[in-house]
Formats: sequence, C-alpha cells, structure tokens
Amino acid sequence: MPSRYNRYALATKLRILDAARTGGDCESVAQANDVNINTARFWLRRYPTSSAALHTPLRGGKRAQKMTADGFAFLMSKLSIDPDLTLRQLADELERACSISVCAQTVKNHLNASLITMKQFHKEPQCMNTVQNKIKRKEFLVQLQQLQAAGKSIVYMDETNFNLWSSRMRGRSIRGRRAVKKVLVGGGQNLQVIACIGKGGVVHYEMKLGSNKYQHSHEFIRNTLLKFADVSNVVVVLDNAPCHARAELVFQEPEFAAATLLRLGPN
Repeated sequence: MPSRYNRYALATKLRILDAARTGGDCESVAQANDVNINTARFWLRRYPTSSAALHTPLRGGKRAQKMTADGFAFLMSKLSIDPDLTLRQLADELERACSISVCAQTVKNHLNASLITMKQFHKEPQCMNTVQNKIKRKEFLVQLQQLQAAGKSIVYMDETNFNLWSSRMRGRSIRGRRAVKKVLVGGGQNLQVIACIGKGGVVHYEMKLGSNKYQHSHEFIRNTLLKFADVSNVVVVLDNAPCHARAELVFQEPEFAAATLLRLGPN
C-alpha cells in the first residue's frame, strides 16, 4: 500500500530550521516532533534561512521558453514586410537575427496564439497609393472641379467586355463509353461594349466583337465628339487603360482641338 503523506505545521518546520541554524541537534528535534529525518534534511536544503519557509514559492506557473518578446516582435516585423515567408524561413531568420533556435512548430504555435492565420493573398500593385499617385489624384479632382465650375459638359468614357461563349458540360452516350463532342480550339470572340455617359445619361455607345485597340478607341472618341455642336464645351474623362494610351492624338486634330481631355488619376 502507498505510504500516507503527512502534512506538518509551519511551527514544526520553523522549529527544526531554527535548531539547525543555531547549532542545535535538528535531528533530535525532528524525532521529537515525529518528523521523518529525510523530510527534515529536505527542508534544510530547500530553505537556506528560516524566513524563506514563510514565503513558499508557488508551484506551477509559466515555464521557461526560448521565444522572447523581442524575438516574436521580430517575427511580426518580417511578416509585415513579406507575408509569404514559410515557418522554416521564419525560424531561420529568427536564429540568424536573434540567436534563438526554435523549430517551425514553435513558430507556428506562437503565431496561432496571436491569431496570425493563413489566408489567401490580396495582391496590390507596388505603386498603389504612393505619395506621387495621391498627388496626381488630387490634381485630377482640382482640374475636374475647375472645369465643372466653368460650365463644361463632362462625359466619362469606359469599356467592358462580355464572354459570349457557352457550352454544355454533360451529354448522353452508351453506358461504359464517353460522351465525345468535337469542339473548336478557341472559345470565340468577346463582345466589347464602349460607352460615354454624361450628366443627362448615355451620350454614345458602340459594340464590337474582338479586342479593343487604340484605333477603335480613337474612332469612338471622334464619333462621340461629333454628337456635340460645340466641342469646345466638352471634356472627355478617360482612365489609364492601354487602349487609351494614344488618345491625345485625337485631340490634336484640328476638328477636335477645342475639346478637352482629362485623365483619371492613377491608383
């Protein structure tokens, strides 16, 4: 049968410690108080002074760990710069910079504890929301408000495409054989819709099959401006799509030189 665990009063423990510290016979005191001699010797090793027995350290608590607050802050700084780093790469960077050698699972545990989870990338252009782009967007708004205050007619031009290709994915055939259907290699051309919208609604729109190149955009701008009796009062607002890269050539033509071209600010 297992031995019974005896609890001793604090006064008994202090009596034995005081006897040992003052040069007395602590073993005799332990026997007189019915204390196991090995227990008394353990008290002497554990408590260097009698007052230490009055403040017994709490058991349990946080264990010693390699990861420090500075080390975890370093991991967070690396992830803020490049969230594509793997756990192994983070562990290697931590050992190289902070001399903390941990495994990839330890890095994962600390990241999970701080609610750092894996998710799909949201990719942003490198020049997105830079100081230069913000200044350009501000300049665009200032010019637009000035033209509106001058009573100009503002029309916005944009385009989109529709994929007209449709195909059934299932068919019928004899059991055990594939349902095979011969199809064309390409899916066909997309439908391009180009439109200009003003204050009163749609000013002009066109539809065409195939890709939209700068020649088509130039022709569309000409057709739109021809709908106005006085092109000097018209402002055409364009975005920075590749098909609009040479739109300034239309406004250099004598017939449309009085019209104004205004480009949107970059993202």
